Amino acid sequence: APADKKHFLGSLVTVVHRAEPGSPTPFHVIDGQQRLTTLSALLCAIRDAARDRDWQELAAEADENYLVHRFKKGQERFKLFPRQRDRAHWFELVDGKATKDVGIVGAYRFFRRKMTEAGCLESPERLRDLVAVVTTRVELVAITLDGENPYRIFKSLNSTGVDLEQGDLIRNHVFMAVDPADQDEFDEEHWRPIERHFERSGEQLDGRLFAGFLRDVLLRSGEYLGRDATYDAFDERYQHGEFEPVEVAKELKILAEVYDIIRGRAKHADASVNEALRSLAELQVSTSWPVVLRLMEAEATGLITAADLARGVRALASFVLRRLVCGDSSRAYSRWFCVVCKTLGTEPVADLERFLASKGWPGDRRFAAAFVAMDLYNSKYCRP
Repeated sequence: APADKKHFLGSLVTVVHRAEPGSPTPFHVIDGQQRLTTLSALLCAIRDAARDRDWQELAAEADENYLVHRFKKGQERFKLFPRQRDRAHWFELVDGKATKDVGIVGAYRFFRRKMTEAGCLESPERLRDLVAVVTTRVELVAITLDGENPYRIFKSLNSTGVDLEQGDLIRNHVFMAVDPADQDEFDEEHWRPIERHFERSGEQLDGRLFAGFLRDVLLRSGEYLGRDATYDAFDERYQHGEFEPVEVAKELKILAEVYDIIRGRAKHADASVNEALRSLAELQVSTSWPVVLRLMEAEATGLITAADLARGVRALASFVLRRLVCGDSSRAYSRWFCVVCKTLGTEPVADLERFLASKGWPGDRRFAAAFVAMDLYNSKYCRP
């Protein structure tokens, strides 16, 4: 590449965090954490590759200029201090003790492999060229806020097309309402327990599932929103300065536990409810989950019984199955199963049944005639 070629990395937004005389000034990063961490992992890979080849001056340059404060102790020694759940792996990586190939360590191993493939380790000069590229040919806009509203800046940046998952945006939205000094405790005690409900094996958060959960939580109000509008709807409902993060987290944790039951990850105390939920799950109609959330909340508050809940879930399953057999379209389900939430009153199951009837819930005679003629073995619900 030309020697003057630059790569623009975007905006880095920080807030000064408890500056103290005699200590390095710490900055709380509110936008740009992943980019900083990724570049630092690359510098770790460069340092370790140099150490392996006994290029000690180059290794020390990468380590002391960009990774650690040589004469500091404890936490102050690390120039980058990630959020709590990533911190242990990062400390091991900077100290050269990483063993598990998870999270940022995976990126580090990727960089080690790519440096070899690209011939960057053929000589100290080639590796030093890579250091120069990483440290002098990457540009960014650094915004340090002092006395401004960091939330407003963050929202403005993300409205211009920064590609973040809806769940990531919502997480940042909530965390920006938490004092930086309290964020580790809030993460460990309140937010991490929510995300654990949506982790795959290896403690990897399933971002798509988590975002779907957050959308369903919002849809249960009866106001429809598209998948990409989840963050905007959350922002409108929980405006900065007007909500208590701990209370929001407690509500989401309770709903996450209910969501586990809906998607079969946990069991309801009543066998008839589990049987009804299993029937609904077999129809693969997750668009109905906001309604089920509302019904399960009604049961939890004593408005309906477990038998009522099972009846409501069976009604949803019957509606979907009968319309499929009768050849009726399912295209409007995502909106219908949102809108119906607004109609549920003091008798939510009866209200649900009336709504389904108004949308074309096939009766016995029509269903029986269609079922006899249906090509069941070539349908989407055929079971071997």
